[in-house]
Amino acid sequence: MNKLPIIILFCVTTLLWSYRAVRALQMGGYKLSLAEIRPRFIKILIEHLVLSALAAASIVTAVYTGSLALSYGVLFIPIVYSAIDAAKLRTHLKFTKRAVRLCAAVAVVLACLQFVLITVAKTPVAMAICGFCVLILSRAVSAGVCAAISPFESLNNKRYIKRAKEKISSLNAFKIGITGSFGKTSCKNILAEMLSAKYKVIKTEKNYNTPMGLALTAQRIEGDEEVFIAEMGAKREGDIAELANIVKPKYAIITGVAPQHLATFGSEEKIYRAKRELVKSLPPDGFAVFNGDNKHSLKMFESCPVRSKAVFTAANETGIYAGDITLNNNGSSFTVKGIGEDLRLTTRLLGRHNIINILLCLTLALELGIDREAIAEVVKGLKPTPHRLELLDTSNGVTVIDDSYNGNIEGVKFALEVLSLYAGKRKVVFTQGIVELGKRQAEMNGLVGAMTAEIADVVILTGENAKYIKEGLFNGGFPADRIYIFKTFREASESLKTILMPGDVLLIQNDIP
Repeated sequence: MNKLPIIILFCVTTLLWSYRAVRALQMGGYKLSLAEIRPRFIKILIEHLVLSALAAASIVTAVYTGSLALSYGVLFIPIVYSAIDAAKLRTHLKFTKRAVRLCAAVAVVLACLQFVLITVAKTPVAMAICGFCVLILSRAVSAGVCAAISPFESLNNKRYIKRAKEKISSLNAFKIGITGSFGKTSCKNILAEMLSAKYKVIKTEKNYNTPMGLALTAQRIEGDEEVFIAEMGAKREGDIAELANIVKPKYAIITGVAPQHLATFGSEEKIYRAKRELVKSLPPDGFAVFNGDNKHSLKMFESCPVRSKAVFTAANETGIYAGDITLNNNGSSFTVKGIGEDLRLTTRLLGRHNIINILLCLTLALELGIDREAIAEVVKGLKPTPHRLELLDTSNGVTVIDDSYNGNIEGVKFALEVLSLYAGKRKVVFTQGIVELGKRQAEMNGLVGAMTAEIADVVILTGENAKYIKEGLFNGGFPADRIYIFKTFREASESLKTILMPGDVLLIQNDIP
């Protein structure tokens, strides 16, 4: 029989399988994290075993029936499944130069393995076993190839990062680092708007908060910028120290610390230490602003080695705070106290957490000489960062609050507070809970359910956390007949047409695609 068509189809299947592996490596900074895989290990293993067995069976089918068409039909099942599975991913592979190189290397290695093993096999069973083994090992091979070419990639990245560091160093500008478990991108955008009233500002794009994200931003530097704002993210200790070494910030904003990315950090204490790396990097004449409402951030403030201030949403003699707060479903109004003469502000941004974000940025803006009236004008015109408590226009009479980007327990609390402001409306929550929590996945998502039970009228669940959220809802006394659970995001989305009614308020929350 002609083995080439079988080999080609096996290669297609393997590459579709490997797409997710390469994407996962990219999301993790091209570092394999067993902690991230462990919660889904059994599911991944069973999926690979079943689909690889189907793919291997296609060889036996082709040999014993003599029908390539039937063989292709059997092999078509894992190919289609892999393609659909890849299409469902919330964040797709970004085809950067590095990703393209890795994909090409993985393709060559897997194709060679398939060709050699299936070609040398003497019997249909041996061919099936060879194909099965390569498919099962496709993710491991992808990780191995990534590790093998990482020295070259590291040298290449170092070249880009070195160039970025030199370019940032050459700027005669205020250099600012922003970090925390939540609110980084929002604060970056708010601060940039405030400082733009007086200075030429450059900031890291979107949510790019890695060394290569800084390198991309550095390529846009023209040389006459007066402020450089860097969002700094981390999944491991040492990540922020690396970013701070590139930027050399004199100013910092710490938005707060929450149990996020626990799968890679391992504990909240490690997250705290990672965020504190930014504070430790500041020079003796540096200045830092902390979220005093967050216990970890407040602890950091109390031991801060440089000049600093904390901000609060309740009266506090030690810092700047918001008084006379009025929250509604169109935004909020509040009076900033502790800055000398009181300043009344109004914003369209939803949620109490955005008051903290504004206070954090306002404190640093005042430090850098921005006029109070200019700040008030900027705050009045602020627009929400996409997918972060963003009000969406609809034509069916349903109010949609899009809070679908990322997720942490603090964000859940504030989003539900916003939802509670819609008095007299039926409140619907669509969520798959909080991810990347490691051993605390069940505990924290149970808490999500309990908190949601106090506010929501209807809850729509999907994803692996649905069972934990459901248990939390039951513990909060939520009626079972108002909980809808779907296996896939697509099924849940399609169900909205029948569940939602005109006048409803829909909160889309936490890592929904």
